[in-house]
This record gives sequence, structure tokens and C-alpha cells, in this order.
Amino acid sequence: MRINLKWIVAVLLILAMTGGAAAQAFQRTPIDWVIAKKLTVTGVSLFSGASTFSGAVTATDVTATGLLTAGNDLVVTDDLTTADLYNTRATTVTVTGGAFSLTPAGAYQPISSAAATGFGAIGGCNAANDGRLLTIVDGANQTITITETTGLKMAGNFAMGQWDAITYRCDGSFWIEIGRSNN
Repeated sequence: MRINLKWIVAVLLILAMTGGAAAQAFQRTPIDWVIAKKLTVTGVSLFSGASTFSGAVTATDVTATGLLTAGNDLVVTDDLTTADLYNTRATTVTVTGGAFSLTPAGAYQPISSAAATGFGAIGGCNAANDGRLLTIVDGANQTITITETTGLKMAGNFAMGQWDAITYRCDGSFWIEIGRSNN
């Protein structure tokens, strides 16, 4: 019986390619940590644990079931699905009155005061913060009046009692009131 060497090599090559491709298709390696200055995702990505990115993140589809934190910009060009979306509470700022200017430290800014007072200047609205929301809540048992000034576009002054809130949107130049709540 004569064995044709060409046929043996062909069969071995087919088996090697089929076995290798099948093994690669089913092999997945879990990665505990990914540290990247830039991450580009072009398919559907599922983040099920705490995910932190310190650089730019660009993604087509992102599903976050755990904590997703972006140190800089998080750009999603298609769907962003989250179980929880909330604004982090900033540290309470004490309003002292007079020429006081509030510099918000987050999108949810509690304020307080030892006595009835007011202010009319809120910093942080500029081109870099265009589109950002700011909610201010009076946590003190004192009246704090926010006065409409050049940098604030409001439906008139707002005398806030305890737990009253006002929400603004920055348009790149002005904090524009979008709602208030007298609680």
C-alpha cells in the first residue's frame, strides 16, 4: 500500500487549522484589572464590576451594571445603559452673605448658614461646563436668598427655606434656572 504524502500533509493542515480555530473561538481569559490612558471600544461591552478610567473612553455600546467612573470624558456614540444614574453629593458649603460667591463642588450642592443671608454669584459656568446641571439645596433651618444677578438667569429671587432646591443648567456663560422646589 502506497501512502501519498500530499494527502497526509493536507489532512494534518486541515485538522490543525480547524482545531486551532475552534480552540480560539471558545477560549476566553478573564482580566481582573485594565489600566488604560485611552480605551476605544467598537462593539458591545459589558462592565459588571467597578470600572475606572482615567483617560478618554470612546465606546459604541456600553452596559454598566456596576460602578463606572471616568476621570475625564466618557463619550458614548450609541447606547449607554445604566442601572443607576445619579449625581454625587458635594460637601455642604456654608453661605456667609455679603459678597459671597458660591463655587459648586459637584452637580448636587448642599448649602447652609448660621443665620438668614443671601448671595447672587455662582461660579463655574463657562465653556468647559456648557450643558452641566447644578442643583442647590438649603439644608439649614435658615432662609438663604439667591438673588438674580448678571450671571444668573432666574424667574426672580428665590428665598430658600430648609430643604428647598433650585436647579440650573450652564449654557457656557450663564446659570439658567430650569426649576425650583419649595419644600
